[in-house]
Amino acid sequence: MSILKDIIVKFNPFITLPLFLLGIVLLLLGITTGVNIPTKGISLISEPSFRAYSTILGSICIFLCLILNLVYKKPVEFSDTPEEWKQAPLNRAANLTPGQSGILQYIRDKTEKASQNLRETELGQQFKKSGPEIYYRLEQLRLLGLITKTTPGGPGTNYYRLSDSYKKALAASSSSKKE
Repeated sequence: MSILKDIIVKFNPFITLPLFLLGIVLLLLGITTGVNIPTKGISLISEPSFRAYSTILGSICIFLCLILNLVYKKPVEFSDTPEEWKQAPLNRAANLTPGQSGILQYIRDKTEKASQNLRETELGQQFKKSGPEIYYRLEQLRLLGLITKTTPGGPGTNYYRLSDSYKKALAASSSSKKE
């Protein structure tokens, strides 16, 4: 079983495994007069006029399989990725400090329905925080993927709103609670 698993893992993306098997069968049908599958008593016989087509299609399938395996790069996973980033957005929001949670709730209340952005200076005034202090709190929320930032330019001119992934998670959560 381990050998089969190792073989399957070598074929990335997974579509290359069936493509490779199809190519082998088509090549066998093109090169031979037929293929017998002894366990099921099945016999695949190719029509002599289609053997050239079968050989060409089988070669193309195997060639595509090889190209896909060479081109495909498995996504790199970093071993030092913070645990918070691996959590769902709602879990990340649930683990915030009370201050961070208050800022996120305020942004949520003001932007969730209206799809508007809140100015960094407005948030600083609301929570009585200086420019750098509110900026770093907002950046923490942004790096957790809970809010997004648009920057028209210059310090203090950033605008924030809920991130699309957090909005989707909130919508899914509220729809599942209604059911």
